[in-house]
Amino acid sequence: MAIGDIINKDDYNNIQSLAEDILGVGSSNYGYGQIVQSSPVDENNKVTVQEWTLLRYDLTNIAIHQNGTAPSLPSATEGAKIKFDSADEPYDRFQIFLSGLNTNRFQVASSQFITTNHGGPADFTATWKNALQCTVTVEFPSGEAARNYFNAGGKIRFFSSRSGGTTSGGGNTIAAQNANWESLLDGASPAAFTGGPSLTLNGNNYFGCTSSYTSPFFSATGTSAYGANDWTIYARTPGVSNNNAGTASVVEFRVEWNDDHVPQGAATVDGVDGTLTLSVDSVDPTDFPLQPPGTGNFTIIPPDPTLTTFSAITGN
Repeated sequence: MAIGDIINKDDYNNIQSLAEDILGVGSSNYGYGQIVQSSPVDENNKVTVQEWTLLRYDLTNIAIHQNGTAPSLPSATEGAKIKFDSADEPYDRFQIFLSGLNTNRFQVASSQFITTNHGGPADFTATWKNALQCTVTVEFPSGEAARNYFNAGGKIRFFSSRSGGTTSGGGNTIAAQNANWESLLDGASPAAFTGGPSLTLNGNNYFGCTSSYTSPFFSATGTSAYGANDWTIYARTPGVSNNNAGTASVVEFRVEWNDDHVPQGAATVDGVDGTLTLSVDSVDPTDFPLQPPGTGNFTIIPPDPTLTTFSAITGN
């Protein structure tokens, strides 16, 4: 397209289609599931001022969710022709702005979410020296609700810590091992499970889950002599062998603490004592009034915290 060319319906429809994919129903890792004001223009219709105005509302609603504020976007003028490559023209500004919204479509502004506690904590208070494991199950009212939630930047977050037990005594105690686990877990929390954008079936996000545990979506390791220790979390979608389409309403997580280090030097006493804790929360996008006023609310359905379950932490 040359500078000064008049925008045709296909140019408008290309922008409108992407905006609708992000804000509306979409599919797979596109779609917030919200009301869309604009619509495509067919061969028999012109792109009117009203069409540009409705598209501007859609971009505004996406931006409020992602950035927390309404953007400054140009308006179309009655009787004026919208041309290519002008800072004051809706087409160029809309196209460039929408490209950024697409890149950041899994982003939610800090002012546009709340955190919800999902119960726990699960505690382990015995001394252990090999490996521990816990299973956490998070449930949504439907697969569509889960898909919209993760597309809109929702997250499931895991926190783990170690406290108490042996804290001093030198190499003949497990104080150093306790301290390293405490540092590992404090530095790694929270571990966040998100929605994308990858569709690779490796369990690294909601859309990449299968019905089996594959690769961990999160892993953190200890330091120095404790570099073989790790806190690792896997995710799967029970009953859904390929969740690329985002149909799973349940996500199951396996949380592991693996103590594989070999005692060195005088540190012949092996083990971790005190209290090991696991808790979970969710980052839930919040409602806000869609533009224009009276259109309705931007609404995302989060996972139900009363349905989140924790197994006991087991191992030795």
